[in-house]
Amino acid sequence: GMNLNLQPEAQKTSTFVGSKVCQECHEENFESWKGSMHSKMIQDIKEDPSVVVADFSKLPEDADFTLAQAVYAIGSKFKQRYMIPATINRKEDFRLGNYQWNTQNKNWQQFKPYKYWYKDSYPHDNQQFPTSTTCDGCHFTGYMSTQKRVERAIACESCHGPGSAHASNPDSPIFKASLVDPMRTNEVCLQCHMRNRD
Repeated sequence: GMNLNLQPEAQKTSTFVGSKVCQECHEENFESWKGSMHSKMIQDIKEDPSVVVADFSKLPEDADFTLAQAVYAIGSKFKQRYMIPATINRKEDFRLGNYQWNTQNKNWQQFKPYKYWYKDSYPHDNQQFPTSTTCDGCHFTGYMSTQKRVERAIACESCHGPGSAHASNPDSPIFKASLVDPMRTNEVCLQCHMRNRD
């Protein structure tokens, strides 16, 4: 039973539409999500510079990035990291800066992403560590299944799956984890919160 695909048939050929489309009918759910940290996991610095919580005037001299180079801010509650455009293995990608801002202590801390669960998979060099194969699957909606950063956030379709069929016909069902067994319900969250541990 655990290998059965419980996604509604009509949804299996759906494409991602983005949370703004969901908002049209699900205003209350959208507002609740918008207030959550899931909606703020990846934020565009150029679009809204106020999302940066770090003090860049104190960025250590050996930092391998500047605020001007950073495109996205990751997180903001406990720490904030920065995504910098990079070409890695001849592919346009992003990398992470070698410092992160600790919001509790209000200071910069060294950050080496390869020390995490990918320590045996990538060069021990921030500049050679691509977010596409390490971070983006959880932090951008749609990336796991399309290899495209469909929406920068852990948005509606990260949990419910692609919504084009449901958006064009509200009677067309969309996956709801709360309607299946507790193990499957948890697996929706664990696809990211297990942090790739088996």
